[in-house]
Amino acid sequence: MNTGTYHGLNEVGNSVWKLIEQTQVVRYIYQKLLQEYEIENSVCSKDLLALLDDLQGAGLIEVKNEAIA
Repeated sequence: MNTGTYHGLNEVGNSVWKLIEQTQVVRYIYQKLLQEYEIENSVCSKDLLALLDDLQGAGLIEVKNEAIA
């Protein structure tokens, strides 16, 4: 895909991207973020799902089942 659009990620977003390259399981990515960063479960869940939605909206990934619970 060559759209000429640049997508920047912060430190956590970069960590998520690296995890996406290794696995396609949202629950696993969520658990790894909880281990790596000091963040509340609800905030992690909300922010992760928002990032995945943004990446999917940009056509960079495809999320089939994003449930974390």
